[in-house]
Amino acid sequence: QQYPKNYVGGAENASEIGAVVRDFSQSIGSYDRAWMCLHPYWADTRAVGIYAGQVGWEQVLPPDQLAQLTGDPRPLLIVMHPQGADCISAARALFPTGTLTLRHSARDANHDFLLFFVAGTEDLDESTLPAP
Repeated sequence: QQYPKNYVGGAENASEIGAVVRDFSQSIGSYDRAWMCLHPYWADTRAVGIYAGQVGWEQVLPPDQLAQLTGDPRPLLIVMHPQGADCISAARALFPTGTLTLRHSARDANHDFLLFFVAGTEDLDESTLPAP
């Protein structure tokens, strides 16, 4: 009875992060526009990809390389560790219209994580849609 409680308290919540990545990718975003900002000893990105339904997804960048994500007009999601101040400041500098939210974990507050969302600038020209 003690093992499950101890395991849940110590294991990272790749399943919760993966669910967010999956939901973003299957709704307004895509798997190639969902990233994690590198934080030491945090969730295993391989496991996040498996839980997201995309085996092989391991999209993680250190804060000093987030600039690689600029220039694409599609929506962007960056998952961050709550103690990743360097990730937050880098994302805010690169994407001033982005929004930062706290995602509460079902496990406990020690497993909460941050979501930095950039809506993107892509705008569909409705005149290009096929006639009904």
